[in-house]
Amino acid sequence: MVATRQLGEVTEALAHTVAARGIACVYGDAGQGKTVAVHRALGLLPRRLPVRLAQVAVKPALPQLRAALLTAFGLPAGALTNRTDAADRALIDAFKAPGVLLIDDVQRIAAPELDYLRLLADAPATQTSLVLCGAGAERTLARAPRWLRGC
Repeated sequence: MVATRQLGEVTEALAHTVAARGIACVYGDAGQGKTVAVHRALGLLPRRLPVRLAQVAVKPALPQLRAALLTAFGLPAGALTNRTDAADRALIDAFKAPGVLLIDDVQRIAAPELDYLRLLADAPATQTSLVLCGAGAERTLARAPRWLRGC
């Protein structure tokens, strides 16, 4: 991989995000290398933290998003998906551990499910940084009310 200015910018932004235990959104046109840059930048972080990748389907309903998040954290998605309170508690506890949760193609997620994700990220004692990536991700986040307040 060739180091470029853009890769340097993504690396610096993600380093700041992880240090602040915050949220980052990497966006741009399709085919511009966002995913490659994010993966490379996460690999360059000086302090190795667990990086979890949530695989989301197109327009997942809340149970499907919960299942993807549970799976990303290595939790029993099948046992918890239909038990909303237990799944939410498990995810809130999972977000308390230091690390990074990467969601690629975040533009696939509708506003209500994005707001649920923001609730998890904003829970007290959260130490997991959230990295969102996708073509048009900034427009997707702008349509989710909870993201407009804090981003």
